[in-house]
Amino acid sequence: MANLSGTAKQARITAYKDGLKSKLAHRLIDTKNVAFADLIADKNPNKPMSSLNGEIILERDLAEDGSLKGVVSVNPDALASMLPDIKADTTDKMGWKKHLDKFQAEGVNILTGVADPQPGEFEVVT
Repeated sequence: MANLSGTAKQARITAYKDGLKSKLAHRLIDTKNVAFADLIADKNPNKPMSSLNGEIILERDLAEDGSLKGVVSVNPDALASMLPDIKADTTDKMGWKKHLDKFQAEGVNILTGVADPQPGEFEVVT
């Protein structure tokens, strides 16, 4: 089994995080922004989910009545570290195709300028 080395992960974050945040600025959660006003705690509807601030919203899970059941988001560091692997995942084993398609429909290609994964980035874990 091979895992991404810590050094490679940090290098990816450094290389891709700012561009990613710029491209997806409209999806960066800020619960003070009206676009994210629906992100409230389920047990306390007066309390925004401020713990999600700075995350990238991927999708809202809505109930039949249109109310929010949940939200799917990702930390920009985590997504930045995965970008080369997502780019190389032509069979969608990682499950990012639906999100990439949504971004593309918005005119955003988060994989532009992303290098292919390199074998030296991984360490063997036994």
